[in-house]
Amino acid sequence: MTPLDKYGLFIDESGHAHHTNLDPNSPYLVVCAVLFSESAYRRFREAFRTLKQELFGTTNVVFHSRDIRKKQGPFRILADDAINVYFIKRLNEVITEADFTIV
Repeated sequence: MTPLDKYGLFIDESGHAHHTNLDPNSPYLVVCAVLFSESAYRRFREAFRTLKQELFGTTNVVFHSRDIRKKQGPFRILADDAINVYFIKRLNEVITEADFTIV
């Protein structure tokens, strides 16, 4: 990231915020932010869109961890072990090659 870049901050949560009705198997709430420079985000977004197009034939797929884990919706293609392994490999590459800061 350079001082001349504009920055974007993306925030998401995972887990459960209900402190009165905790699931003993998953009692956590995580809030995470990712900071990209504008140029780094453009590269990441293009790599992510390429991955979506390659695997799903469209960029209109929302990556929800539950759907991925349960192989639901468009992610039912991951029931094929070879496709699942390829998906995980490519997703890891896209994330590993991205230039961002986790907050």
